[in-house]
Amino acid sequence: MTVVVVSWVLVLLAVFGVNYSHDVIAESRLIQLEVQQHQLRAWATSGVELARVTLGNTPRIECATLGYSGPENLFAFPLACGQGRFAVGGAYAVDDQEHWLPGIGDEAGRLPMALVDSTALAVLPGMTSYGRAVLLDAKEAAGSNRLPPFELIVDLDEASRECANRFLSRYGNAVNLNTASEEVMFAVGLPPRGVHKLLGWRSGDDQIPGTSDDRLFQSLGNDDEGIRSSALNSEEAAVLAFLVGAKRLTVEPRFFQLVSRGWGEGYKGICEIRVVLEKQKYGAPRILEWTETWLN
Repeated sequence: MTVVVVSWVLVLLAVFGVNYSHDVIAESRLIQLEVQQHQLRAWATSGVELARVTLGNTPRIECATLGYSGPENLFAFPLACGQGRFAVGGAYAVDDQEHWLPGIGDEAGRLPMALVDSTALAVLPGMTSYGRAVLLDAKEAAGSNRLPPFELIVDLDEASRECANRFLSRYGNAVNLNTASEEVMFAVGLPPRGVHKLLGWRSGDDQIPGTSDDRLFQSLGNDDEGIRSSALNSEEAAVLAFLVGAKRLTVEPRFFQLVSRGWGEGYKGICEIRVVLEKQKYGAPRILEWTETWLN
């Protein structure tokens, strides 16, 4: 009988030992995962802080160059930070395919919701009639408040959401003539031929937008070299003057957005931080939005 009791005690101790070992291993793995996530977050945060310093030290007009994709751009390639890496840019989806643009994005390069009406939305590629109605209703409901992120507007169809993320901004009230795309220039009300003239001058000698030889409009008056060289006709010049007078155009944006991703060899997942920054007159830009997600 004693032998049986001792045997059962030994069995129970063995079971307890196995369970304890499993608990220790599970807890050890959980701690290791938390440490890795903390490190990945730190690398992604490094990208945000470097972007803030860079943006703070760049004159407002020249901030347009921070979105160029050439190798001279500080953020054109992933940067090392100890054993990790981080990349700073912008990500948007088209037909379920992600497009990554390195650099710091200018919110004024997109059409502000403050200027949005049905006509402007109809110009944007991919925007459906249903999506226009949903966005206009959301804008009216928001009133003087800022719209929530487009992902949170539940009734917005997928095509319109992709269009909104690519061409619309929830910040500001003017479009930057130095960074706006052709589609956004049309949407803000500039005549098509005038848009092509302005983009032609802005694109520089290679006529490719977003490269290092792009030229910057320094002002929006007729004394600006770019405005003069674009040779706008009287109708195009009148529309430009109206938009400038209505403060719908600018060359000195305030709001910027970026995505910073941190990863490391042997680490699980990628930490992604999305931020919106407001450039201050002095000091580092102010963080207006900060969202963290994990990509597997």
